[in-house]
Amino acid sequence: MATKSSTSRIRGMRYRENHCLRIVRDVPPAPFGHFYPATIANTELNNDSEDGMPRTPCAVGGTLTVKSVIQCRKNHAQVLVVRAEGSEFGNGKDLIAKIYDEQLYVSESHRAFDNESDDEDDDGDDDEPAPTPALAAYSREAAAYKALNDKVKAEHDQKYARAMGRVPKYYGSWAVDATNNVSVAANPKLILLEYIKADSMEDFWIDDEDKRKNIMKQLIEAESDLSFYAGVQHDDLLPRNVLIQGDGDGDAGGFKVYIVDFDISRMGVQVGEKYQNPLYHWIRSASAWTAQGWPKEDLNCTLQWMWDTFGDNPDYYPATADTSNRFWLYPKK
Repeated sequence: MATKSSTSRIRGMRYRENHCLRIVRDVPPAPFGHFYPATIANTELNNDSEDGMPRTPCAVGGTLTVKSVIQCRKNHAQVLVVRAEGSEFGNGKDLIAKIYDEQLYVSESHRAFDNESDDEDDDGDDDEPAPTPALAAYSREAAAYKALNDKVKAEHDQKYARAMGRVPKYYGSWAVDATNNVSVAANPKLILLEYIKADSMEDFWIDDEDKRKNIMKQLIEAESDLSFYAGVQHDDLLPRNVLIQGDGDGDAGGFKVYIVDFDISRMGVQVGEKYQNPLYHWIRSASAWTAQGWPKEDLNCTLQWMWDTFGDNPDYYPATADTSNRFWLYPKK
């Protein structure tokens, strides 16, 4: 994590409050890095996108005025609350901007990434743009949000629409027009997302155990929906990447759960008519969540709640526990 002083320098140099950024539309490369094959970065980076559109920024754009800074760290996307104005934003919208600025990815892992890429595809052409962690994170997160925001598909597929409602709305991929922003790198990439006023699960707590159960049930269902009905596997599902919205009032528990931060996600393929069963994943991660009191503070109680809630849930294939190992299960026959 960046120190307070370095974070202040980042904010002061680039993405400070009230700073105005001109943006233009951008088409990201095919997702690469992390779980994706290394060859994707080498073969796709310099080609047009899969839909035939050029990936260079185009003229359609707008302006962003920074209202507040949520995250300003080296080796991460910069997360800002912005006021977006332009033809695509009507009378203006408050949105979240995630900016992948190459100049702020300066760690050893960045250099290792570049060296690995050079070793894998050393064809002697120094003019080709090198794949970098910033561009890789941008490619993966843009691909995930695009897959989770297909409005046409949502009109015809109720279960996909349910998955779509588990994440912020996506307002597209963009690039900062550096010609009028001399303090930033050449055209740093960004995505724009719905601004959801909610609490991070990492900082949220409620004493009511039934409401904690409701929140946890929503989270497990949300992850399953994203993976199965939208084909997006998050792969970094921790409390810091979960938003909880609401005041706790109402019969339904009074809270809504959103999943965010897809920069190390990957695209999957739907197999079968139902999702296998969320217990295959969640039984093994139960101890980490229980340590933070979700939904209970005792592991055995959490495991029992998970089995009671999802073991024979008709939305999924049923599962049976292996009596010799409580963390192992297999399809129910």
